Amino acid sequence: MRYLLFLVSLSLIWACQSEPTVSVTPSGYNFTHHIKNNGPTPQMGEEAVFIVDIRNDEKVVNSTREQGKPARVLIPELANQPAKSISPIVEALTLMSVGDSLTVLQSVDSFPRKPPGFETSKFVHYDIVLTDITSKEEIEKEQAAQQLKIAASKERESAVGDGENFTRSNHYLLAFYPTSDTSFTINWFAIRYSAAINWVLFRDRFVASFQN
Repeated sequence: MRYLLFLVSLSLIWACQSEPTVSVTPSGYNFTHHIKNNGPTPQMGEEAVFIVDIRNDEKVVNSTREQGKPARVLIPELANQPAKSISPIVEALTLMSVGDSLTVLQSVDSFPRKPPGFETSKFVHYDIVLTDITSKEEIEKEQAAQQLKIAASKERESAVGDGENFTRSNHYLLAFYPTSDTSFTINWFAIRYSAAINWVLFRDRFVASFQN
């Protein structure tokens, strides 16, 4: 009998230890930590990289796993935001470190209307795994590299545009002054243009001399 009571006591202790406890975020969302490490958590201005399964009370409705890549979110300042405006996912991420697994619940009644697939559910379950944290410095480096890439792309587009304009001008010259030597055609056109300007200046001076 004593041995049986001992076994029952051990099973109760094991059940209490294995069953995760339910906690509450500062904004009032219930969450459960399945795997909890003691590493650094995402801070304001940093980027959290994570996997999330969104499920109703029975099954998964949407998942980043199906998209083939994790989700990313820049952590905003949460201190001065109204509780109802804070995303449960973002708030949960600030409580996690890399490798953590957590489920946070959001009441379906908090939505203006029930989302598709949650008509008979009481909660939206967000099963989150934090896979990485991108620091502010790394984000700035990525942004700088992206800006350089955009600038280089614009330069290439500009160069292509200039080349197209040059080609159009060259085709125009060849239409009036056909020759196999493109440089000669352009130079000859420049000489003709310069001579025309000199003739206009000479004409104006000649007319002015009579007016004086």
